[in-house]
Amino acid sequence: SSSETLFALDGAGQARVWDVRMRCTVNMLNLGIQCTAATVDSTRWTFVAASQDSLIWGDLRAQRTVALPVLHLDPALSTQAPLLGMGPRGSILACWTAPRATFTRVFACASAPTQICAGETRAVPLAASRAVGSSHAPLVISLARPAQPNRW
Repeated sequence: SSSETLFALDGAGQARVWDVRMRCTVNMLNLGIQCTAATVDSTRWTFVAASQDSLIWGDLRAQRTVALPVLHLDPALSTQAPLLGMGPRGSILACWTAPRATFTRVFACASAPTQICAGETRAVPLAASRAVGSSHAPLVISLARPAQPNRW
């Protein structure tokens, strides 16, 4: 995307695009979820949005969405927003932290995401980031791991 275009996603799941040269936003998609987290890949015009129990990948150019599998995810287990990250080639990292475990999903992406890894992890992701504007910048993930049960 160019520097004049902004992507907005509200808590009710309305995805909008705003060209700052125009007066108002353009409604693109209705995701139908209570969004608690989202991330955007501005070079590919794709995004990932999550709620406590769902994960949606979207392509803004094609105006299509895909509900990604998050089986066995109980929204009562986690009260925190999930951590989302997108890698340089469109890969997706999604983590939900619960009191006793962190549930992670990893997707590879070409034209649509494909789950390549899922399950419990022993470390809690704190942040995921990559350089803006580079399709080859690595995805950097910061992790914390308890030294002993119930202690950090």
